[in-house]
Amino acid sequence: MNDAMTGPVDSEATEEFYRREFTAFNPAGSVGITCNGRGQICGISLDEDALTTDEELAAEIVALAKLARAKYRMNLRLFSLEAVTAQGRDPERMDRFYRGVQKLPTPEEYAQMEHDAFAERYGQ
Repeated sequence: MNDAMTGPVDSEATEEFYRREFTAFNPAGSVGITCNGRGQICGISLDEDALTTDEELAAEIVALAKLARAKYRMNLRLFSLEAVTAQGRDPERMDRFYRGVQKLPTPEEYAQMEHDAFAERYGQ
């Protein structure tokens, strides 16, 4: 496989990444959204007592879907940087592209997104 941005890519590692899943749960653990390694929502986990109204549940699902996708994008950045480094290329240069153009978050930025989302919704 040849990726236009990174050059030759280990297709086995890429396929393994595509099979991964990234899940975001609300603080109570009653609602979870899973995003696959291609960035698509692929699962919803709900406890019976998830939330009291349809509107609350809908808002929770949307908020968690955004977090699950952000978690996928953070892991995509880390995976891509690892691939670039394995190819002997400059990861700093590619990271500027990943962060500046593609807006892929760092682990710290993802943690802040999660904190902000839960602080807004739960006052944490």
